[in-house]
Amino acid sequence: MSWVAHSTRQEGGRRRQAKRSYRTKKEAQAALAAQLAAHQTGSFVVPNRMPLRNFVEPWFAGLTIQGRKRTTLHGYRKTLDAYVLPRLGDVSLQDLIAADLDLLYSTLLKTGGRSGTGLSLTTVHHVHAVINKLLHDAERKGLVLRNVARLANAPSLTTARSKGPEMKVWTPTELSMFLKSIEANRNEALFRLLALTGMRRSEVVGLRWSGCVGRTSTYAPARSRSPSRRPSSTVTKSSTSRRLGGAGARSMSIQRPLRSCSATAANSAL
Repeated sequence: MSWVAHSTRQEGGRRRQAKRSYRTKKEAQAALAAQLAAHQTGSFVVPNRMPLRNFVEPWFAGLTIQGRKRTTLHGYRKTLDAYVLPRLGDVSLQDLIAADLDLLYSTLLKTGGRSGTGLSLTTVHHVHAVINKLLHDAERKGLVLRNVARLANAPSLTTARSKGPEMKVWTPTELSMFLKSIEANRNEALFRLLALTGMRRSEVVGLRWSGCVGRTSTYAPARSRSPSRRPSSTVTKSSTSRRLGGAGARSMSIQRPLRSCSATAANSAL
């Protein structure tokens, strides 16, 4: 035997009804009381059975309108397709609870990898960040009463980084040996920029001649280029990324003939 909570409301000048079954009379009464209280406080959310996976495409459409980078959207989609939708895709947005997310994160940490091994804390943190953003937007759209990701036990980024492998860097002697070994290599300028400026790989390959300041050995990365099937060039993530950096006289001496060759090739193509 089950109990049905039956409610009616006015929406857009029309009378709407909603029914939902519960195992006990107490649960049905509590659901109706919660709906009445939500109406009185202005926080009422229309009951619906939309599964999480059905909200994904409208969500991506909204992010595109907001101007999110293609690379960001690609990363969100990969995360959802690999770790979230196979496990929670058929769960109703409104039925999703923090315990579901706790179980998801625990499972991913134990056996979430391709070969059945556990994922790193950092990866699980990124999964949580995507879910949190998705549910935050669902809450803002009035599809869920609250974002349950805020209540879930997810690894913090600080903890994830502290548990990660220690970064290993070259000694000055090793760096000197590397720079010596790449002399006359056609990519020597690129390798030198990476080694001596602290620029990201995407910033180096996205650097334009306009980013080389005057006749000095100074560089100002303003764009980055993503390594994907369809590479794209975009502005750097933040204002702090648009900084000045020096690469030394050797790098500048390499850059001049490269710039000259680039200009010659451009003129020949006209």
